[in-house]
Amino acid sequence: EPRRAEVPEEREPERTAPSPAPAPAPALADRDFDSLARARALSESGKDAEAAAALKALLSDRGLSPGASREARLALGTALYRLGKYGESLQALAPLTGGKAPDRDALLLAAWDLHRLGRDAEALDAARKASPASDWRQAQALLPARQGAVERDDEVVIAAVQAVLSETPRGPAAIQALLLSADAWERRGDFPQALRALESALPQMTTGPQQHAEALRAARLSWYGLKDPLRADRWLALSAQSARDDEGRGRVKVFEARMDWERGLSTEALEELAEVTKTYAGTSSMPEAYLLLGQMMAAEGERERSADALKVVVHSFPRSPAGAEAALLLAETLAADGLGAEASTYLEGLAGRPLTVQQAARKERLRGVLLLG
Repeated sequence: EPRRAEVPEEREPERTAPSPAPAPAPALADRDFDSLARARALSESGKDAEAAAALKALLSDRGLSPGASREARLALGTALYRLGKYGESLQALAPLTGGKAPDRDALLLAAWDLHRLGRDAEALDAARKASPASDWRQAQALLPARQGAVERDDEVVIAAVQAVLSETPRGPAAIQALLLSADAWERRGDFPQALRALESALPQMTTGPQQHAEALRAARLSWYGLKDPLRADRWLALSAQSARDDEGRGRVKVFEARMDWERGLSTEALEELAEVTKTYAGTSSMPEAYLLLGQMMAAEGERERSADALKVVVHSFPRSPAGAEAALLLAETLAADGLGAEASTYLEGLAGRPLTVQQAARKERLRGVLLLG
């Protein structure tokens, strides 16, 4: 969850917050991707073994949506590759690499597995199948950058991307290279460089899901990395323009509300959240919207309204990425009101959940407070 900026003390005296009524249960696909996001968070924090176990459990669900199944298999293959379990990675990817229309991303990862296993002829064949003959040269140029990304070697990624861009400054290969570069710079904490890469890639993209997602990412980097509201507004507008469905539009509106709140525009933020809960109910934006409402009410000192909003996230969207932050903030709110037993219940519910370093520190601090109490 992004760092919350200090909220100015002066507020509009009259405002109406959206009522934190029980939210509708998320669709099956949303629950699938919530679990997938948690597993990815584990992997990104270096906990590949835990991520692999979570992904295997997710893939055992027979009701898993096809899109989530593909993403889970790719994530599992990647985690197993990083663990050096190349044979298991191949097995995880097998449903995606067979048939008449094999998945290109899965084929490329399988090629690296095969290479590590000493099966270079098969590796080369898989790598060639991963790209049409017309794109083979560009795909081959991207291989070092993509492999560096899988192995978390940012220096390799950055150097390989520079080599690709010197040969192909524009086009699909350049876009992929720039996005890999943005990932590497962001992991290193160099947000200006990450944003520079994104801003080179975005104008080359066609309107659609990729441009929507990367423009929203550019808005986040502009706001949280550079504190540049004009730049953030520019990319947020492009993300809204590129959104093709309510899922995308809801994500934009929630981030717009969060940014307005952090700029001290509480009235505008509450109106935007009211729009989300009314217009985009049933989308995966709902847990983020109720989390933000809970944070806003907590900052206002309205603990009861904050708790009501946070309980919507915890009970209706427990596996969502917002769920852990909501449970932690709810436990903190209840503890501040002297409800230690109830606070402990929500704190215990965080067992086994992937937490950021800051969240883990808050959890342990609150645990100590409750023990002393």
